Amino acid sequence: GYDMDLRCMLDAIAASDGRFKGVAGVPLDISSSDLLDLKARGIVGVAFNAAFHGVDYYVAGAPGLLPKLAANGLFLQLQWEKDQFLGLWPAMRDFPGTIVLDHCGRPEIAEGLGGATFQAVLEAGRRPDTYVKLSGYAKFTRERWPHRDVWPFVQALAGAFGPDRCLWASDWPFIR
Repeated sequence: GYDMDLRCMLDAIAASDGRFKGVAGVPLDISSSDLLDLKARGIVGVAFNAAFHGVDYYVAGAPGLLPKLAANGLFLQLQWEKDQFLGLWPAMRDFPGTIVLDHCGRPEIAEGLGGATFQAVLEAGRRPDTYVKLSGYAKFTRERWPHRDVWPFVQALAGAFGPDRCLWASDWPFIR
C-alpha cells in the first residue's frame, strides 16, 4: 500500500521496543549496505508484489537482488494474482533462503483445487524453506465472511506445507 515508502513502518518498529518487525518493498537495485541498515532497523524480509508491479519487473530485477537478500539473511515474500505465480516462481524457487507465499497464493476460486496456479503453489510447499501465509481471504473469496469457499484451499495448503510452515497474518491495516 505504501509501496517503497517505509517511513510509517520504520517509525512503528522503532516505537515498539523490539516487539515489531517488518517486510519492506525495496528498489530492485538497493545496495547491500542499505539492506543491512533496514535489517538493523527491524526489517526481516523483502516483498515482491507482482500484483502491483507485474511479473516482468521482478523477473528482470531479481538476479541482482536475490543474492543480496540471502547474504543479509532476509526472507523473500511473494504476492501475485491470478496466474502470475506461474511466471514468477521459476525465477524465485532457487532463492537460497526462506520464501513466504502471501495470501494463500490468492487462488482462483472458480478453478477449484485443481487449478494450475494453485497446484503450482502446493508444489512449492515441497521446498523446505517455503512458507505460506493463511491470510487475505477477502482478496479472493466470492463469499461474505466467514468465506467458506476459501476453506478447502486453506486445508489443502495446510496439508501441503504442514503446520510448521503455515503462517497466519491479519492483513491489517487494510489500506485500500
